[in-house]
Order: sequence, then structure tokens, then C-alpha cells
Amino acid sequence: GGGRSGLMMELTTTARAARPATGLPAALRPLWLAGLGLLAALVVMATPILLAELQRVCEGRLCLAGQVHIQQLRSFAALGISLATYGLLSAGLLASSAAAHLAVAAVIIWRRPAEPTALIGAGALAMIGLSSTGYSVIISELGPGWWWAAFAIDRLAVLLTTLFFSLFPSG
Repeated sequence: GGGRSGLMMELTTTARAARPATGLPAALRPLWLAGLGLLAALVVMATPILLAELQRVCEGRLCLAGQVHIQQLRSFAALGISLATYGLLSAGLLASSAAAHLAVAAVIIWRRPAEPTALIGAGALAMIGLSSTGYSVIISELGPGWWWAAFAIDRLAVLLTTLFFSLFPSG
């Protein structure tokens, strides 16, 4: 008795989960995923610039987050860490973090394309992943017209995160 009804409930739940999502948000799934693909392409394009910046000593007052200041150079030398090694490891960690944010956002959009909470959360996650790792600053260095993309990433990170926590305070 109980085993059979449990199996039926599991099959019903599986069938319900397997149904394709419908409605406007679901129809926008390819657009959301294409946007994440564009962000991933920007990360790939900006990573060599990030690596070069992290392997260069900062001599001014304002340095890129993670960039070694000239006053820290002696500490690195005492530890036996070259600037090239530090830059490579740092850029690798930052690129991995940005990629992880984008991948998780893509999975959320793929699995829950019809849920506004999921879409807002995935968008916030993607933008925070690029903004918090410094990629938005590096993207602005891709060329003269790229400042708008960096500006949009930073503003969308703040807007979507604020929207998410304002509309869904319990998550």
C-alpha cells in the first residue's frame, strides 16, 4: 500500500518538474542565457588585462584591488614570491570566482526561468560576480567605448541586489 502511493507521488512530482516552464519569463530564458554568455566573453577578454595589471607594481595612491603596492614589494621578495607568480595566482582566483558566479546564475536561470525571484537573484549574482572581482574596472579598459558596460555592471549589481533583498527579505 504505502510504497505504491509513495511511488505515484514521486512520479507525479517528477512529471511536474519535467514540464517545460511557460510564460514570458520562460520565453526570455535564451535572452538571459545569452546575456550571461556575453558577460562570460567579457571576462575572457578582460582576463589578460587583469593579469598584466596584477603583475605590475602600483606606485600611486590608488591601486587596483589586489595590485601590489611598491611598499609591499619587499614583503613579497622576503617570502620568495615573484610578482609574476602572485599576478598569475590572483588573476586565476578572480577569474574562477567570476566564472563560478556566472555558472551558478546560469543554472538558476536554466532551472527556474519562470520565477521572478530566481531571475532577479541570478542577475544580482552575475553582476556581483563581475563587480566584486574587479572585472567591471578592467572591462572599462578594453577600449574607449567600454566604460558603459562597466558602469552598467556596477549599477545593475547594486540595483538587482537591492531589489532582491527588498522584495524577498527572507530569500
